[in-house]
Amino acid sequence: MGKGAGIRLLLEGLVASAYLAILLAVAGRDWKTKKIDDRFHLGILALGGIALWLFPEHTAADRLFGAVVVALPMAVLSLRAGGAFGGGDIKLMAASGFLLGWRAVLVAWVCGLAGSGVYGLWALAKGRTSRRGRMALGPFLAAGLMIALFCGDAVASRYLRGGC
Repeated sequence: MGKGAGIRLLLEGLVASAYLAILLAVAGRDWKTKKIDDRFHLGILALGGIALWLFPEHTAADRLFGAVVVALPMAVLSLRAGGAFGGGDIKLMAASGFLLGWRAVLVAWVCGLAGSGVYGLWALAKGRTSRRGRMALGPFLAAGLMIALFCGDAVASRYLRGGC
């Protein structure tokens, strides 16, 4: 491995580590307060700006589409269904879509919604919540985003080729 490749690998690791740290903070904060602070979204956007320069395999168009492909439907659903998603969840997915690109953020969304659905059913069965109860979605989205960081593009590419 050449010196340039080693430096790039180090920078990729630093961006990934910073993103994981932000996602862990988001999950903990949202679980406790059911709010996601804008500082987390801004941090992810800053990482997306760095990644735009560092990871050219994701174009600016791919990243911009990633910012809206999940966030826009979430916003529309939230407006139509009386707050189905919180604003912090929507902004988390928009910022993360800009960092990860559209394929990975779609995988993250599916993983996050599936995880929250399983947890919600378990909580209902155990009597820990009611059908009208609200729960924090951020921890589940953060888990999906962590998965997507490492294998989101590969999972999406395989699915889009019909390999699942």
